[in-house]
Amino acid sequence: MLLGFVEPKFVSCTSLESEMRKVCFLLLPMLLGSCASVGEISQKQPYAALDSSKPASLLAECIRDTWQNTKFGGTAVAAQLQKSGESYLVLAPAGATPVEVAKISSGTVSLHFAGGIFEWRKQKRLESVKACL
Repeated sequence: MLLGFVEPKFVSCTSLESEMRKVCFLLLPMLLGSCASVGEISQKQPYAALDSSKPASLLAECIRDTWQNTKFGGTAVAAQLQKSGESYLVLAPAGATPVEVAKISSGTVSLHFAGGIFEWRKQKRLESVKACL
């Protein structure tokens, strides 16, 4: 004991590194398994399906722009617009994977989400899509 304090006990760095490797090894398959592709997300049952009389291109641009201006936690997410044949996809990524997909074709918009999205966030996205109809 030094000046009334308990001397610290040190743990070997090699044992900590070994434990961290084990944890990372166990978590990696779960993290990779939870990433869904755009195709997988858009094949799910839609959260909402809406009709519109606007051309698909104008509707897609409006949804993209609205999503880019919608803030969650003080920051906006950069939405992306992709064209596939006569239909469009608006994607809102979280990191490297898309979590929100608006599928737009002539006269219809379907809204799809990856798992784990809060209901309030889904409702906010739905409101922004409705504003574009």
